[in-house]
Amino acid sequence: MHILGLQEKKLSKGIERLPKNKREEGSLIELIYSAFDSIEYQFTNDEVKFDYAINLAVTWVNRLLFLKLLEGQLINFNESNTKYEFVNSRVIYDFNKLNELFFGVLAKPVYDRGKLTEIYKNVPYLNSSLFEKSVAESTLSISPAQLDDDVLIGIYTKSVLKKRLAKNTNKLPTLEYLLLFLNSYTFDTDASKVNGENLINSSVLGLIFEKINGYKDGSYYTPGFVTSFMSRNAINKAIVAKFSEHGWKVQSILDIQKSITKENSEDALSILKDFKLVDPAVGSGHFLVSSLNYLVFLRYYFNLMTNTFSLHFNMEIVNDELDIFDGEGNGFTYNRGVDNSLKIQKELFSTKLDIIENNLFGVDINQNSVDITRLRLWIELLKNSYYEDGQLVTMPNLEMNIKVGNSVVSRYELRESLSKMTQNTNLSVSEFKSIVQRYRNTHDKGEKRSLEHIIHKFVQQIRSILTQRQSRNRNKNFQQLNELKKSVSLLDTPIDRKAKRREIKSLTKKINEQKKFYDNADSSLFLNSFEWRFEFPEVLDEQGKFKGFDLVIANPPYIGMQDHAKIFHEVDATQLGKRFSSGKNDFFYYFMHLAIDLLKDQGILGFITTNYWVTATYADKLREDLRERTNLLSFYNFNELKIFSSAKGQHNMITFAKKRTLESVKKGVQSTLISVTSTNEQGTASNQIFEEIVNNKNKKTSTRDVVPKKFFDKESGYFLLTEDNPLLKALEKKISLNSIADTNQGITTGSNDTFVWDESLFETVNLNSYEKLLFKPLIRGSELVEPTASSLSSQKSFIMYMSTKTTNIDRTPNLKSFIENSKDYVRIHERAIEERNEGDQYYLWRERNSQIFKRTSIYYQKRTQNPMFTLNDKGFYIKDDAYAITLKNPNEDDALILLTVLNSTFTHFWLVAKGRKKGKSLELYPEVIRTLPVPNLKLISKEDLQQVKLAVKQLDRRDFKLFANKKVAEWFSLPGVVDEMEEYINNNQ
Repeated sequence: MHILGLQEKKLSKGIERLPKNKREEGSLIELIYSAFDSIEYQFTNDEVKFDYAINLAVTWVNRLLFLKLLEGQLINFNESNTKYEFVNSRVIYDFNKLNELFFGVLAKPVYDRGKLTEIYKNVPYLNSSLFEKSVAESTLSISPAQLDDDVLIGIYTKSVLKKRLAKNTNKLPTLEYLLLFLNSYTFDTDASKVNGENLINSSVLGLIFEKINGYKDGSYYTPGFVTSFMSRNAINKAIVAKFSEHGWKVQSILDIQKSITKENSEDALSILKDFKLVDPAVGSGHFLVSSLNYLVFLRYYFNLMTNTFSLHFNMEIVNDELDIFDGEGNGFTYNRGVDNSLKIQKELFSTKLDIIENNLFGVDINQNSVDITRLRLWIELLKNSYYEDGQLVTMPNLEMNIKVGNSVVSRYELRESLSKMTQNTNLSVSEFKSIVQRYRNTHDKGEKRSLEHIIHKFVQQIRSILTQRQSRNRNKNFQQLNELKKSVSLLDTPIDRKAKRREIKSLTKKINEQKKFYDNADSSLFLNSFEWRFEFPEVLDEQGKFKGFDLVIANPPYIGMQDHAKIFHEVDATQLGKRFSSGKNDFFYYFMHLAIDLLKDQGILGFITTNYWVTATYADKLREDLRERTNLLSFYNFNELKIFSSAKGQHNMITFAKKRTLESVKKGVQSTLISVTSTNEQGTASNQIFEEIVNNKNKKTSTRDVVPKKFFDKESGYFLLTEDNPLLKALEKKISLNSIADTNQGITTGSNDTFVWDESLFETVNLNSYEKLLFKPLIRGSELVEPTASSLSSQKSFIMYMSTKTTNIDRTPNLKSFIENSKDYVRIHERAIEERNEGDQYYLWRERNSQIFKRTSIYYQKRTQNPMFTLNDKGFYIKDDAYAITLKNPNEDDALILLTVLNSTFTHFWLVAKGRKKGKSLELYPEVIRTLPVPNLKLISKEDLQQVKLAVKQLDRRDFKLFANKKVAEWFSLPGVVDEMEEYINNNQ
């Protein structure tokens, strides 16, 4: 980070340029910024400029890291011969030499290097696009040669180089420093061969890549032990489904292994080659690397490797890496010139290559992520590269497997066949597939460019045909609407007239949606769109129909709507957004909906996400979609155990199977049991703890099989993560709060600084008598700590109740002036125009009906560890950090009985068992509050009512709860259960 000139953000995830007073002019980022001064490109803003700088820095560092790994392999392959060293300041002594290495050597076949051939005779040609000019390099016409060699950078105070440098060496040229730093570590592609804390292997690089790369996209580094388990778990299920689809009578990976014979081994290998896996948010490619290793292992496990390998070597996956060893436990090493080791190395390389090309696909909106993922897959191949005719075997082109694009924004429908369209194109679907495969394997740059042109032309032809078809459909709707309008007649019967109006309204809505779509069609919305329909021809059948993937696996980006409204609006304008947008989504919801779309019938979805969606109010469409179109297979609930060191919140791993199309009609019916694992471990997950949990060997973890109908709560729509409980069953038989009361959130002001006043503000603003009447006493959610509002301290806050329905704005000149001069006015005004098509905004954003606050209501805080329900007996108003429970038939006596029930352990128990948790806090949203069990209020005796009235007046919070527990146990006829409930609360909150 020091050499790059970056720092981690303190208040949020990501990295940023150092502040001016801490910048080193010799850091890589600052050298790039200086080079920008000499180019003609005009950056639109500082953010774009920083993005380009980061992209260049990451690209150049990626290349150097790859070359260090290559150098390590060359030395290993050639009996530790140091003449194969070339990534050092003796060879690369300035940025011109670095540029020469990138583009004069690595980018060219050996025969095309001219005078450089002899100088770099031991450096092979790898055919990797890593050494072709990147988009940023081409766009800006910039290269490492334009960086200043004379500028020095200070040595980092905690640098590993401190002991190796001369005492008075405080600064070095940047490139020399970078190379010395890299050479202070041991680079090796196989961690099992090297010990020591200074080892840098491909897994360690994954963490480095993700740290630098995920600086603004909501991605988090997924530990190797997580990706390894998730890949293994999901692939096993998907492979079993794949073999079952082909008529094999198997239910497990072991069944497959036992069923493979010499006669059917080719069929088994063909099924494996047809397996398709995609990560739609590929990040640094960790899932694809883990999946690659496991798919290689499966070929070994299924006895589908050659006899040479199977008879002499064993294979395991250790720490997310393939470990290959002989019968005596000695690790396999490739030695150049040894025939047997060459055969094994070639088989491993060709197996990996076959899997990468046929099985693994990925997409990311971030070009850096795509470059890093390709790099990591090349590194995996590099582990098993070998010499052929004196040259190291070349790498494949991975542009067709790992692509750039916005996974959740597509212009064209997924399920439309291409067969008729290709009648008007220069290629058939099968020819398109063949061209793509040729592109992967060509080593000729000229042929590669030619194939790129053919692929691009075909895709553009398909886009044009699809666009024309959409236009025809739109025109057809216009024509139909005009004909309908003309057909409306005075002679129509009332029924006919009503039917026509309904149809006119429906068509008008459809046309307006199409107009909105077309207005966006040529805008920036679709600049990064990813067209799943034809970007991966491997998942198309010969008629061009989208078959779907066998497995979608991901750790999707966690991005909330707050401060990111633009990207949500972009998805809202697409077909995916129209189907599934729902209020305050999290962005990863779209990825889960997309995953189901992308899967074939019985395909597997494997995600790691936050727990929030399980009970979130605005995740109702997601839960409904999952219930209707998938079968939940397994759910790992990590509760307070941190899986990601930097990501907040609780996380889970989930595995779903997509239902067959006909099965989806059953609307959420599922017959298979769900495996639910829940742990009470805390802290940050280690490899050991994680393995104990997933293998059911952890004392603080339980695993159970759950009947689906007990996992999906019909009333709240939540997924229930807690175990079935006899007390819950007893309470479920009672009537629910929803039958006697309404629950409403408090006022959303739009700007608390503007609409919430304390007493001192009244002294600085002159108000007329009408304006003074608009201010109402306010109680904050954090102040709801006693059974009644009257027992709280003196009034300190007021809310300006500017209502669109009741306020006469012409009588508020002083308040209008105050609002217009507030710091939030511009934001309020712009939001009003954008979301409501309103002009000047002087009103509360969501005012709520004032009767909620004037009537006897019970208030409670939205998020709290210890729920407290407070009777509003003073006419207080509340903001959106609190909710109001209001009886449908207002009655003060009933309100007191309800207050008693709500403040009992019975309610706390229900909220822990059925509600939503965030850490130790409960999130008391209406969905669960409405389900609370309550007694029949009509059956409460007058004696009990008098006792309640006395308790409300005389008892403090603690004593009132003891009183409530005693009374509610009587009303529910559940004596002696409070201790059991409290134990449950302690264990589960």
